Amino acid sequence: MRDEEAEAHASAARPEADGRNLSGAGSGAESCTAAAGLPTSGSPKSKACWRTIDGWIRRKLRALLWRQWKRTYTRAKNLMRAGIDEVRAWRSATNQRGPWWNGGASHMNAAYRKSWFDRMGLVSLLDARQRLTSAS
Repeated sequence: MRDEEAEAHASAARPEADGRNLSGAGSGAESCTAAAGLPTSGSPKSKACWRTIDGWIRRKLRALLWRQWKRTYTRAKNLMRAGIDEVRAWRSATNQRGPWWNGGASHMNAAYRKSWFDRMGLVSLLDARQRLTSAS
């Protein structure tokens, strides 16, 4: 009974396209990729597809950060440095979950938001597409 409630809560709290798996983007990755593996520009769903791919890239980069911080102490210290409070940082650092799960977890999303990646120089595919379509 508790497992069903927990799963229902987790799926209800999880937005479809904010760095989660590509197949969970509503209509599936097949509908948002052309033969070349990129969203079709004329598709009405292409904006959502670009957003999904952007989120997936950021989640992968957060997972790489988590993997780079091999020790629990380093993970907690870096989360606190990024603005997470001490109790939450230690709870997150000791959660015994893998890098992909932590890359999409709320503590990593709160610590390393899209704006952080923008400051680091990561080019957002959605933003670049919007700039190019508005320029033409």
